[in-house]
Amino acid sequence: PDGTITGNPTNWTNQNVTLSISTTDTGGAGVKSITKPDGTVVTATSTTYVVTANGTYNFVVTDNAGNAKTVSVSVTNIDKVIPSGTITGNPTAWTNANATLTISATDTGGAGVKSITKPDGTIVASASTTYVVTANGTYNFVVTDNAGNTKTISETVTKIDKVLPDGSATGNPTAWTNQNVTLTFSATDSNSGVKSIKKPDGTTVTTASTTFVVSANGTYDFVITDNAGNIKTVSIVVSKIDKTTPGGTITGNPTAWTNKDVVLTIKATDSGGAGVK
Repeated sequence: PDGTITGNPTNWTNQNVTLSISTTDTGGAGVKSITKPDGTVVTATSTTYVVTANGTYNFVVTDNAGNAKTVSVSVTNIDKVIPSGTITGNPTAWTNANATLTISATDTGGAGVKSITKPDGTIVASASTTYVVTANGTYNFVVTDNAGNTKTISETVTKIDKVLPDGSATGNPTAWTNQNVTLTFSATDSNSGVKSIKKPDGTTVTTASTTFVVSANGTYDFVITDNAGNIKTVSIVVSKIDKTTPGGTITGNPTAWTNKDVVLTIKATDSGGAGVK
């Protein structure tokens, strides 16, 4: 006797496969039974068998005269293995630049990688691709193999900081003084943190706060740098220091002898800015 088997997939699939065998016997006795690959015997000329994995499957056809033939089929296109992938390029140190993530996908089930869906929904028919990240967040890549298996690979980016640091100063006098002034400058940064402060005299300190002695009015620039490389200049205007001695002129002093009282008139001036008190 003989037999033919259909249902063996020619394309990759992640589903079970149903094989159908149809038998014939030209000798005249007729087909008696079919023994399936699992040993089950059916007294029919055709039957089906569900295959869950790749392999060689043997059907034994027996006729009523006792003749037997083994009909074999090799199933090679079942892939139920989930693909995988690795992502590189996620910054481990703080940066104020965009990050380029590179994903490399693999498939050990045999079907091979069909495509990668990027976080923005773009699909590329490749086993690797790149994606530019402009901000922190979780980014999902979906890898699909040629059998239809999919896997979502997530990458969380946490080291991008494009926000400028900031700062403020205390100690700037609001009332006039003839003394030096000590400004206390405090910097803040909500993401990567403050790396340094450059004082108005060019001195750099690697702390989030510092002091600076001001001896005259003027604009004093503090330059803050955070750990991602963002820089901001904060200017402090001091305008209430007056170390200039006031002056005055007196009139009414007689130049000729007199026996009268004399009225002296003094007119005071102050060029330092504070004004005559």
